[in-house]
Amino acid sequence: MMRGLARVFGQIVAVVLLAGPALAQVGTGPVPAHATTRSYGDGWTCDLGFQLTDGACVKLTLPANAYATGRSYGPGWSCLRGYAPSDTACIAITLPENAHLDRSGTRWRCDKEFTSKNGVCALER
Repeated sequence: MMRGLARVFGQIVAVVLLAGPALAQVGTGPVPAHATTRSYGDGWTCDLGFQLTDGACVKLTLPANAYATGRSYGPGWSCLRGYAPSDTACIAITLPENAHLDRSGTRWRCDKEFTSKNGVCALER
């Protein structure tokens, strides 16, 4: 039992140690404009609102109703609550009557006792 737990714990530690650097926007060499030296390890990371491109930190173009995420993958931005991503824009979500935004803030759900039918929330019968 203890051997199995130790092995699982070791695997979790390895994943965390290996995945951390892979998810960060880490550069090497001289620190470019709009970058900060990492507080641990070597290298630097791009500042929020900038994304690593060809060894430089390039300013993100944020669509209206979006914010910078600081992630090194994807577009580097997410839509505000009440807006959904559509290519390079954030589109306002239109709520049908008897609906609300779900936890993500980018989709809607029908209120209790209502079901979704053809884009509207109808009373369950």
